[in-house]
Amino acid sequence: MKLKRLILGGAILAALHTGLVWADYRMHMKNEGIESPISSPRITTLSNAWIGQDGGDLTVSGTEFLDGAVITVNTTDAATSFISESELYITAPGQEPGLASVTVTNPDGGIYTLNDAIEYKPAPNITSVAPASGSGAGGENVLISGTEFTSDTQVFFGGVPATIDQRWGDYRIDVITPEYLDGGAVTVTTSNDYGTRELVDAYTFSAPTQVNLSFHGTLSGTTSFSNLGTLTVNGGSGDFTYNWVNLGYSWNNGVSWNSPTGTRPLLVGFNGRFCDEVGSDKGSNPTFQKAYKYNGCRSTTDSPWYKLRVEVIDNVTGETSVSNDAILRTSYGS
Repeated sequence: MKLKRLILGGAILAALHTGLVWADYRMHMKNEGIESPISSPRITTLSNAWIGQDGGDLTVSGTEFLDGAVITVNTTDAATSFISESELYITAPGQEPGLASVTVTNPDGGIYTLNDAIEYKPAPNITSVAPASGSGAGGENVLISGTEFTSDTQVFFGGVPATIDQRWGDYRIDVITPEYLDGGAVTVTTSNDYGTRELVDAYTFSAPTQVNLSFHGTLSGTTSFSNLGTLTVNGGSGDFTYNWVNLGYSWNNGVSWNSPTGTRPLLVGFNGRFCDEVGSDKGSNPTFQKAYKYNGCRSTTDSPWYKLRVEVIDNVTGETSVSNDAILRTSYGS
């Protein structure tokens, strides 16, 4: 028994002596400017505890990193930049969602692995868009379906952000489409801090109908005018219904507009022949051919200016488009 104790004690002393000698040797080599044969790197922390499954940039902190050290995530090498003996900067490779080990390997063969060092988070995966088409004017409700949606997941149509209307757990987002005046098929994208996913040509915007209203002359007396104004309509089906909107009127001093009267088929203050050819067989560019003074409407000194716009309803799609506001000048009694 005494002999075993002596042997055991001797072994412990020998091990301690060897460790002290090795440590002293490494210190001596370092003091002499000579690298020891094998370093002992160690990873202590990472700048983030998680990362998106597509990878990204991280800072790895630790000790005894050597210039030329390489970081490996699971079995895939990361692009690694040496900052100092205690810091490496990496671009982590993409991995399947879940925990991953991180290993540092120095050029001299020194190696260290930190198990379950970082968690890869799943990207928001988009699977469908319904409906798959709508007006380029935007403002339409669309349902985005998928998986792994988070509270900060955003949706983009052709790179333009949609308005989030409501979120339904991690599988559905209701959005309102943005304006996309160019029209055409676009990629729909879901994105958050964990990554970005997309469906190519998942939604098609129809080019919205664009309407321009202008007046070329002054309405005066009881004379019939030709080409009083023009309504230009671009886009749409070509099968339209036109409605006038009277936004009010102002007198010669032009101080104020007042008392909007709502949508009316005819301009208030004139009889039933005002612009009566709008919406006829003139297609997308009808011309206002005739206008008549309403007898006795105002005195010859009033001469109001009317502010007007036109609503154009596409009889095929049901889309309503609104023109700019235009000023129709009058000169009664002339």
